[in-house]
Amino acid sequence: MAENKIRFYYIGESVATDAGLKAYLKAPEDINSRLVLDAENPEYVFVMPFMYFSYKEFDEFKKYYYVNQDSDWSRIFIYLSGEAVEPDFTIFDYSITCYSLFNDGERAFRLHPNNFWLGAKNYINTFTYQDALNKVKNDNLKFCNFIYSNSQAHETRDKLFYKLSEYKRVDSLGPHLNNVNTQGSRNQGNWQQISIELKSNYKFSIAVENAVFRGYTTEKLLTSFQAHTVPIYFGNPKVTEEFNPEAFINFNDFNNDFDALIARVKEIDEDDELWAKIVSTPWQTEQQVKACEENLNNYHDFLRKIFNSHEIMRPMGTLGKWYRNWFFTRQQPISPLELKLRQFAQRTLKSLGLLKHYYALKNKFKNKSR
Repeated sequence: MAENKIRFYYIGESVATDAGLKAYLKAPEDINSRLVLDAENPEYVFVMPFMYFSYKEFDEFKKYYYVNQDSDWSRIFIYLSGEAVEPDFTIFDYSITCYSLFNDGERAFRLHPNNFWLGAKNYINTFTYQDALNKVKNDNLKFCNFIYSNSQAHETRDKLFYKLSEYKRVDSLGPHLNNVNTQGSRNQGNWQQISIELKSNYKFSIAVENAVFRGYTTEKLLTSFQAHTVPIYFGNPKVTEEFNPEAFINFNDFNNDFDALIARVKEIDEDDELWAKIVSTPWQTEQQVKACEENLNNYHDFLRKIFNSHEIMRPMGTLGKWYRNWFFTRQQPISPLELKLRQFAQRTLKSLGLLKHYYALKNKFKNKSR
């Protein structure tokens, strides 16, 4: 069994090659060595969340889903996501995410953010207090960075940018709110490493998730740590269960009080020794490191169970079939043009202070149509 090849395919432009998927999947070597890309007749199909928003990916998913589905239920579908979009277990057999607190070990597995974004490596802060003190005294560090391309994220992200800019200049290094000559982008090759390098020139990093969601912690916090900055974090309300609260500023604790946050940032900014203490603090406690290691071991066992048992887990039968038929015939992604028009309308209304009225009218017409 161990030598049997695992024929797989993936649907998602965020993973460009089979090597890219393998890197994204982070399987143990006994599984990874057996994975073979097979677009013609895959046993396992990995599906990324942008299938819900892309005509091309949705149609491709539908094609692979309905080949011989009435007579041959041998194909397994695995939802693989780093975004805050929950899987549909009537459609998928299994899910692997970095955000959901649902983790039964049978059909769903939540990879610890370290393991999801960094892979099988120890996530230890080796930056000493003296290293940090030397950096802040000698490297002529700038104040704070902000690196984003998504203009539709949680409103706290932009508010933090503007509020902190009232205290000192915040450099926006990405396409969104850009105010410098160069831009970082996730469309570049090793974008995480580029992000770390850009952030390393600053004392603070604004690390705000696209969405507020329990368990949803992404690379935004991790790359800020790796750049040896003080992250100003907002997102996962349970973030301190997995990361040391002494190693970053957690805006979740400030009850949306921007003035109190700025006072804390100012305190750290004006005290080199305090800044060095925070930057050299372990990113995880010993207990959190052990939990992370256990999570990775359990994840490898989860993958072995999927690939060695080849067990269909989605419901089979009348209602399940009806639901799937409804899903593929009635659920349609938003067209790229429609999405751009919506975003343009929202940005325009936001600039005019009318965005709340937009949502109110939208909900009013939506309720009337029911």
